[in-house]
Amino acid sequence: MSLSQIINLSLFQAQLRMATPILFAALGGLLCERVGVVNIGLEGIMLTSAFFGVLVTYFTSSPLLGFLGGLASGFLWGLVIAVLTVRFFGNQIVVGTGVNVFGLGLSAFLSQKIWGSRGASEAVSGFAPLRSDLLARLPYLGPVLNEHTFLVYLAIALVFVLHFFLFATPWGLRLRAVGENPQAADTAGINVFRYKTLGVVAGSLVASLGGVFLSLGHLNFFAWGMTSGRGFIGLAAMIFGKWT
Repeated sequence: MSLSQIINLSLFQAQLRMATPILFAALGGLLCERVGVVNIGLEGIMLTSAFFGVLVTYFTSSPLLGFLGGLASGFLWGLVIAVLTVRFFGNQIVVGTGVNVFGLGLSAFLSQKIWGSRGASEAVSGFAPLRSDLLARLPYLGPVLNEHTFLVYLAIALVFVLHFFLFATPWGLRLRAVGENPQAADTAGINVFRYKTLGVVAGSLVASLGGVFLSLGHLNFFAWGMTSGRGFIGLAAMIFGKWT
């Protein structure tokens, strides 16, 4: 009996695909945490990004424009959270919870108005899986890594890119400094407000990729509540990973 008969490799391929939105949420939460902001609103950011990704694709028939629409949603949420928590010192838990509630209600309301149903949108064209003959020839690992959308590979790449950025660049050092000791960072001449805002916006953008993946890289439609707690799971995974 061969190993492939004992272990179903397609199961691991599916697990990698299902872990992708959680990974995006964890990486987005990491950037926010590193600047001292607990982004409880990851769930709402992902949900609204999934919705606007489908909405833009529905009206333009372009998954690429839908991808940009989902990112724009995450960018705007990042600005809102940064202004409320960094500029006006709002309670981070209250702000994040408000984002989650508002995102859930907004997506349901607009779905009802546009598609006549709060449950699901009409199907749209999404991103096609990428196939590599080189990966296909690799034993065991090849089938697991092959035939995913580019967002899966982007999530894996971001793990290494963000780790290098945070721990091997001066910009990453400044981001961590404003989160760990903003008074000392300010004394050292670092613009605390700017770096905190950049960290929250960047984290929200990364988290929005998880929502776009769900709607355009996996299901190709929007379903109400489709994130199903993945934002909270990503936040918990990031905490268990000790913010690295």
